[in-house]
Amino acid sequence: RQLVEDYWRKQFYRAGRLPVMFALKNKLSPDTLLPLVRSCLSHPFLKLLSPVDGQDAAALAAKLEDIFTALREVWRADKEAIRAPFGSGAGWAKQPYNDDELMDEAFHQLEHCLGAPDFPPSALEALRLFRTPAIAEGTRRNAKAPAPAHRFFDLCEDLARAEERCVIGLKLGAYRYVEQALPRRKDELKIQFFDDLLRRLHSTLAGDRGGALAALLRRQYAAALIDEFQDTDPLQYDIFRRVFAGPESHLFLIGDPKQSIYGFRGADIFTYLQASKQADQAYTLSENWRSESGLVRSLNTVFGESPQPFVFEGIRFQPAEARGAADKHPLTVDGQARAPFQLW
Repeated sequence: RQLVEDYWRKQFYRAGRLPVMFALKNKLSPDTLLPLVRSCLSHPFLKLLSPVDGQDAAALAAKLEDIFTALREVWRADKEAIRAPFGSGAGWAKQPYNDDELMDEAFHQLEHCLGAPDFPPSALEALRLFRTPAIAEGTRRNAKAPAPAHRFFDLCEDLARAEERCVIGLKLGAYRYVEQALPRRKDELKIQFFDDLLRRLHSTLAGDRGGALAALLRRQYAAALIDEFQDTDPLQYDIFRRVFAGPESHLFLIGDPKQSIYGFRGADIFTYLQASKQADQAYTLSENWRSESGLVRSLNTVFGESPQPFVFEGIRFQPAEARGAADKHPLTVDGQARAPFQLW
């Protein structure tokens, strides 16, 4: 949180008023950036692809301000012509463009943000209504008159694109700032957490001394068994793979991707699927010793009917066979036996 707040101060305490207005319009704040940054940091192999790669937030904000300045100049010079095609006399238009009351309010907001020196962030919302694509979407299919065209509408679209890129840049900037500053801050405070231990171990294994460390670990541990493997994240699996995946050691992975519930902590079923493809051998438990035969039969029927019941091709359903003594001691409710599988 401290680093996200540091980033926010660096971006906005000396920024112009307009970038701040657009940030507030998009509900950006340290509180809204923090969950995004935390989520990204939990995925150490994350690769972010965006339309603003290589551009810093300051350059994106400057572009936004340039377009807004041009838009304001066009509005002040030609506002009456811009207003003329809208309202109840607009035969080309659908709602809201043919509604006098709605358009009066929209133009009031335009005058507020383009004609006045001070305005609230909410006044900027009206600009999206006048983007060229929005006007095209609001044109009647069999309209007798064409939709209005004006440089103002094109600039509104340019501004919306610049705003979107600016917001993306701010979010990416927050993540990258924290990603770079967090290790330094932890070193200064002389603290580390469990994730730091994993990252440092992985960094060593992937570095020049990684082979020696892996050999040392293999001499100490001839085999490794990882239970609940479906909740392993990519970093953990790569550690196991670098140390134990080889002819001189044994790596056993036990898991079920259908039971993966720790995505919020970085667990990734695609790690499981990757590992299953790389495994030399695979085994499946096909006998159920806990459930009644009717329940096992029902689940086999429900999930066996679909070729991909769990969406992903690599996660298959394996029919089970009921074993054990569950049928001799069935589940009862108030002393009465019930159907083991029910739908409400």
